[in-house]
Amino acid sequence: MFAVRTLRRNPAFTTSCIATFAVGLGSMITVLCAVSALLWKPLPYPNPDRLVVIKEMDPRGGLWTSF
Repeated sequence: MFAVRTLRRNPAFTTSCIATFAVGLGSMITVLCAVSALLWKPLPYPNPDRLVVIKEMDPRGGLWTSF
């Protein structure tokens, strides 16, 4: 109850607390969605462990090109 009275007396502090909580919650949800999509779900291809990327270095500019 003391916390509610303190937040009611100081609206600027209350706004900053709510904004901080919202940003933290939003960033946590974003990270968990990215981790879920990238690490926990299998790739939608048959035999995903056999996928390969071949890259070559360009001698003129040092840029990487993919095939």
